[in-house]
Amino acid sequence: MPPGLKINASTGAISGTVAVGAAGNGPYSVTVVAEDGTYIASQTFNWNVTSPVSIVLPVDQTNSEGDVVSMSIGASVLSQKFVE
Repeated sequence: MPPGLKINASTGAISGTVAVGAAGNGPYSVTVVAEDGTYIASQTFNWNVTSPVSIVLPVDQTNSEGDVVSMSIGASVLSQKFVE
């Protein structure tokens, strides 16, 4: 599971805050197991963590040698919280 998250063994709820830097180590293969003493079931899925920083791509540029160029690059930070 991505670092910073935990599962409540009693309720099965996954909660927490995904740790900074987790995007670089994914995707994470997560296996959830449920059992009641008699029966058992499991399910595996991939959990992808994306970087919260997004760069706004500039349009293609064309300049001649010797041109003076100044360009601003925009970026945004996404703020997301995991809700069960």
